[in-house]
Amino acid sequence: MKYLNSGIYCIVNLVNNKRYIGQAVDLKRREYEHFFAKKRTNPLLRNSIKKYGLQNFVFIILEYLPANKEILTNAEQKWLDFYKDKWDRLYNLCPIAETTLGLKATEEAKQNISKALKGKKKSPEYIEKLKIRMQNSTYQIKQLEKATELKKRAVNQINIDTGEILNTFPSIKDAAIYMKAPTPHNIGQVARGYQSTAYGYRWEFADNTTVPKEKINCKKVIMCDLEWNELRNFSSLREAARFLNKKGGATNISQYLKNNYEQCFGYKWKFINK
Repeated sequence: MKYLNSGIYCIVNLVNNKRYIGQAVDLKRREYEHFFAKKRTNPLLRNSIKKYGLQNFVFIILEYLPANKEILTNAEQKWLDFYKDKWDRLYNLCPIAETTLGLKATEEAKQNISKALKGKKKSPEYIEKLKIRMQNSTYQIKQLEKATELKKRAVNQINIDTGEILNTFPSIKDAAIYMKAPTPHNIGQVARGYQSTAYGYRWEFADNTTVPKEKINCKKVIMCDLEWNELRNFSSLREAARFLNKKGGATNISQYLKNNYEQCFGYKWKFINK
């Protein structure tokens, strides 16, 4: 019974009756690959076709099978076992179906490869490309080392209201683990001066090389009740939104301050410097 176009095939050399046995999910495609593709799979078969000519080889389908890897491999092994006493009559490199495990190059093959590579000069274009690749690789390594060193810098956890240093951690990663944060990114952003707070605290590198706070692009706000009684100060709109547990709340508060809405999230808001 024919199942699509998959199964076990055999390529026969009509001159010396030597054969190659294989499996394929697409037999027609595999026949093309063996006979016409520029890069053929089996070197012994490839060299033999070159020696005797394509007209002296035939592609024979031994059996059609479902396109199942296990079924095809077992069937191929059955045919290989059939020829085990005549292994010298096969082009197959290994007696085990679909594997080259344990197959080692001979000393003669190793010497031939070595001779072929000796004295082979590289073109100027190739050398230039190799230099660029090595330079890029060196740059990437330096950047990685720089980032790694940055992560290892000690960082201070600081109370927002009092400015008191509460804890000092060996790295922002250790601080994130202590805070049970999903990532050290936000703590690092604060320590580098790109963000005002993270997880309810300010963070500074212990070596005091943080960007000055006046360069941080954020504005402090006050949350008030509807009678304008001040309730709480925040160092940024994002911190206020996080306190209220409102995703995207910083944008809403910002729109309130720009357009003088009646209230936002049940509160009134104003900038501290106003």
